Amino acid sequence: MRIGIDVTRLAEKYRTGVQNYYYGLVAGLASWIEEDNSVDCWLVDRLGLGVDQDLLELGGQIKLRQAVIPHILPKFADRTSSPKPLGLWNRAARKIERMVAVQRGTVKRLLEDFDVFHVWTWDVEVAPHARHVITFHDLIPILFAHLTPVGFTRATQTGLQFARRHADSIIVDSHFTKEELIRVAELPAERIIVIYPGVRQIFHPLGDPDRLNGVRAKYGIYDRSYLLTVGFLDPRKNVQGHVRAFEKLAKEKELRDLQLVMVGPESPATSQVLAEIVSAKVRDRIHVTGYVPDDDLVALMNGAQVFVYCSVYEGFGFPVLEAMACGTPVVTSITTSLGEISQDAAILVDPANHEEIAIGIARLLTDDALRETMQVRGLARAKQFTWRKCAQEHLRVYQECYRSGNGDASASAFHLLK
Repeated sequence: MRIGIDVTRLAEKYRTGVQNYYYGLVAGLASWIEEDNSVDCWLVDRLGLGVDQDLLELGGQIKLRQAVIPHILPKFADRTSSPKPLGLWNRAARKIERMVAVQRGTVKRLLEDFDVFHVWTWDVEVAPHARHVITFHDLIPILFAHLTPVGFTRATQTGLQFARRHADSIIVDSHFTKEELIRVAELPAERIIVIYPGVRQIFHPLGDPDRLNGVRAKYGIYDRSYLLTVGFLDPRKNVQGHVRAFEKLAKEKELRDLQLVMVGPESPATSQVLAEIVSAKVRDRIHVTGYVPDDDLVALMNGAQVFVYCSVYEGFGFPVLEAMACGTPVVTSITTSLGEISQDAAILVDPANHEEIAIGIARLLTDDALRETMQVRGLARAKQFTWRKCAQEHLRVYQECYRSGNGDASASAFHLLK
């Protein structure tokens, strides 16, 4: 069985949830393929945009197919240093060259021998002879279109149309997202399969106080206790609720040294939440770091007294499990997927009620027994989510798709998955 996984649009400035999903999936698949060489798996870069070397290293025996784009138009300087008109020309020239490649059949030839093709959700390409799998991580671009670039929303709508009419299997990260696809997009329940992602091994308890102190100093965080929240600076992440809950806590005399650290890049909707941060009465105790690399994030999670992630809407919510894996107690939303993945390993609150968020945080700050219980439960809960298990379940889906199109498919091809 020959599997193709489209990673064409994977290269982004920041590696956030969706990017980390594919990195983890590839690493998990590689571990299984090493044990069964009957699987021929390829990563596909349809437009020659480039694939991160880290991803190729994680992939082990998984190979890469990459479109060769003809360079028929002149380019000027490099993309980062070009003046704006030249930068616009360069991007337009690359787009034209890729369109020429598509017209010449370059992409079709890349895909023509796949038995199963896992398409990219927001840029669907059909493999001519394959069964197709598509993953939906959430319906945020549809339900929060006012916070999402128009092109992203349209691409999601196209992906939903493909899923409805053509996809053999639809993978989602949570039962919540499955119900959303049924309710909002009217996708057929029998084709939707829930596969939980894993937690990256980089997230674990650290026993190095010098490392924690060094990272704290790097971001100008005072040598005092702090709450941590992670995610785009965006209304959907409930930045306002986090700030208001912190303001309420900061009034307490015994918490006068408490800080709030907000990690994450700006989003198209950042302007809608900046006023809440800037106008906070305790602004001097709020640290906005921007995006931080993984090594620093692990240290910040380890050093936090409480991890707060009371998002309004999530299809999964990686940061919750990552904080748990670091041994940090969590306060998160009881709604959407967050209550589903957290279960009894976190304090669950109504994200629309900042007073309830503050009470949940205060319980963990003041009740040592509860704090220890949540740490133990969180560590155990995080261990249930592994990329190897996630990849195993993906391989089962690929095999089922393959068998549905090939009556004589070898029953032994995936003996290791039984």
